[in-house]
Amino acid sequence: LGIVDKKWADRLLLGFTYSNMYQDIQTGVRQEIVYGQKHRKGHSLMPSLEYGKRDLFTKGLDIVLTANYNKNLTTNVDTSYEYNWRGEKHLMNSAGEQSRQHSRADNNNWNGTLTLNYRVGKMHTFTFNHVLNTFHRSNTSLLAAEEMKSAIAKETRKNISGLSYRLMPSEHWNFSAFGKYYNQFVAGPMATSSTQDEYVR
Repeated sequence: LGIVDKKWADRLLLGFTYSNMYQDIQTGVRQEIVYGQKHRKGHSLMPSLEYGKRDLFTKGLDIVLTANYNKNLTTNVDTSYEYNWRGEKHLMNSAGEQSRQHSRADNNNWNGTLTLNYRVGKMHTFTFNHVLNTFHRSNTSLLAAEEMKSAIAKETRKNISGLSYRLMPSEHWNFSAFGKYYNQFVAGPMATSSTQDEYVR
């Protein structure tokens, strides 16, 4: 949904995407390992924004801005017993075809881009571009009577900036120079013991 060709915006678009997923997990890495009831399910909600304007504030300055947010919840369920290819169930002391699990992952993902083009006459163009991406995941175990949220979430942040200059003296050749800057932050749980029962951020 949006508007176009206004004095203050060439394009202003608002979007919304919803998706729902259910997936049976049938085998492990090797085909001789087979699962009968292991599955995952989830849904995503994603609003988005796009804005574009030529000759913003001054002639020759163009802007394009995009942003979206993705809220995704995924539940992994592995609480059944061992199966074979005939569909026969083999009872064990504890449930879980691969590893006993009933957990929910809450994922939050932000994406944004900003592009500025500035044309000076017919020969010179300066372009600035920035991309931002953030991700945050928290895991919650649903096996107990009360939900148990993991104390250490997984996080990433990426910032990528680019600046370029282009000289176009004729239709037959042009010259470009550019530079990029990358910045990344990553945090999450890291095991501090061989049994992987103790973690630090």
